[in-house]
Amino acid sequence: MASNAKVVSTKVTAVLSSGARTVKVGYVDQTDVWKRVYLSPEIQQKFKATSEKHLSSLKPETDMVALQETPHASESENRTHFTAVEIDEKGSVIAKRHFAIE
Repeated sequence: MASNAKVVSTKVTAVLSSGARTVKVGYVDQTDVWKRVYLSPEIQQKFKATSEKHLSSLKPETDMVALQETPHASESENRTHFTAVEIDEKGSVIAKRHFAIE
């Protein structure tokens, strides 16, 4: 999957809360380059758990964190990780993140 693809739409799978902070969790189901027709419940759950560990590091304006790429390693980052995007209330991508899989 092209990591620089423009996010077109997402699916919400959960909501995380910590104190007054609430963030939606989900996945990118369409970009300008590809469509995701299925994401296994196991990957969804693993991404939710991983996102929960990183909740405090998300930007204050993040409304949703969405999985863009399933677990992988890359030349720039050898550890296995999810590629995720942080999305604000307007639906704009405000950050791209790598969350290591433990």
